[in-house]
Amino acid sequence: MDPQSAFGIDLNHGFTLADESTGITHRVITAGDGPAVILMHEITGMTPLFLNLARRIMETGFRVYLPHFFGPLEKVDFTASILFCLRHEFRVFSSDGDSPIANWLRVLCERANAECGNHGVGVIGLCLTGNVVMSAMVLPAVRLGVMCEPALPFLNGSALGVSDSTVRQIKSKALVYPMFAYRFSTDRKCPSERFTTLRNTFQQGVRTCEIATATEPWLIPNTLTRCSRVGIPAKRIPTTPFSTH
Repeated sequence: MDPQSAFGIDLNHGFTLADESTGITHRVITAGDGPAVILMHEITGMTPLFLNLARRIMETGFRVYLPHFFGPLEKVDFTASILFCLRHEFRVFSSDGDSPIANWLRVLCERANAECGNHGVGVIGLCLTGNVVMSAMVLPAVRLGVMCEPALPFLNGSALGVSDSTVRQIKSKALVYPMFAYRFSTDRKCPSERFTTLRNTFQQGVRTCEIATATEPWLIPNTLTRCSRVGIPAKRIPTTPFSTH
């Protein structure tokens, strides 16, 4: 495989990050210059559409950090995601409590912030990785959280899938650095009840957007295509929380 993807991102450029407290280790691909934005892929892995989204964010003037959780690069792969979920790094059914991957993500946030001049970090989660954004928001370094179709936990559509402690820590912070959340109106993986809970819990600390769609966006690649067409999340990244000077 050509290490240079079709979207101008060198897939061999990056580092391996280990969280000693949990033993979780993942490769992180990096590209671009500017304040740090961590973009976590969906259940289908690092697909071409995902990498194109990363390129768009990078070209806006950010350095992107792309954790590679599972699956082959530049391909759609559901099998790898199923095996990954069996490792329990994401609590797919738990209604309360942070996923084990949360602490690894916080370690990455601290490193990305330090590498990019301590200007603050933005974190974007898509579908399977959406709700983990809230776990990262407890860090002072994280100044922007974007949840696109947060699908976890499964089987409990109104739950947020994070601990009460996490909720308490980010309630006041979100009034200064609000979170953003997006879903498609017909998406059963991310039901409207979850967004009701988000609004009731964080009130002015979360800004939600529900995009009207006529059909269920079952295919994740199709979902990303729709996101790109309406400018989400790349055009929704506010630059005001960051200082580039």
